[in-house]
Amino acid sequence: MNFVDSVFFLRDSLDINKFRLAISESMDFSRIDAWICIAVMRNVVELDLDLSDESGRVLDFEMPQSLFKSKTLTILRVSSNIISYYPPTSGCFPSLQFLHISADNPYKESIEKLFSCCPVLEYLSIHLSVGPGFIHKINISAPQLKTLQISLDEDNENKNYFYINAPQLDNLNLKGRDLSNYFLQNAISGINASFAFKYLSRNQLFSFPERALAGISRVKYLSLSAYSLDAQYLPVLVNLTKLKLVLHECKCWELLAELLLRAPNLEDLALEDVSKIGIRLFYAPPTCSSS
Repeated sequence: MNFVDSVFFLRDSLDINKFRLAISESMDFSRIDAWICIAVMRNVVELDLDLSDESGRVLDFEMPQSLFKSKTLTILRVSSNIISYYPPTSGCFPSLQFLHISADNPYKESIEKLFSCCPVLEYLSIHLSVGPGFIHKINISAPQLKTLQISLDEDNENKNYFYINAPQLDNLNLKGRDLSNYFLQNAISGINASFAFKYLSRNQLFSFPERALAGISRVKYLSLSAYSLDAQYLPVLVNLTKLKLVLHECKCWELLAELLLRAPNLEDLALEDVSKIGIRLFYAPPTCSSS
């Protein structure tokens, strides 16, 4: 830590383009806070923070308010199980274009508001690991967002909700155990979408395809990996030209047949068998009608 202090002192008032800080033990929160604030004062453009504690202690490092107000920060990567976020109500992240957040059991009040205050954000990647008893309702509101990636590892009993308001979205990638609780408030305007999930809540088996997949009805490329999905509720995908379907232990041939019926302009089809025993042992391909 003394070395970092010396580096900042020797650089005097020179700008800092990129600052990466990785600490896993012996954390001095006052120093970490000071280093981040100095980087902001030195007009940092790219900030990469990796702060994790494996001791089992209950620690909470609150992100400095000056970081949220930085006018030069355009790229922010954070991986941590101890950081909490309390962004200001206005003037937050005025220049941030790229944001990646990886967190274990994040604090409910802070993580729920973090993604609704990024006016020029174009790329957002979220990886959350959520244990028993942690339930979040996360709002993502970004008028300029082009790419959204969400990966969620959660306990079987958890229900975490994502409300997505991103009218300029071009690329959507959702991955998790249960994708029943994703709500697209705007139809995706772009070309790429990917869904990978194992389960749907029993009361969501019918509504999820209509609610979520309808939001990507205009996409040209779709990657779909699902253990359970009722094919008859899929929307018509008029613009779809490329489809990748990952086959699991489900009614995959019925799903494929329905997708083909609902994608009249499909040109490129890729099938990937990841079942424990080959799909051919369980399903007979449907008889396709002549074109």
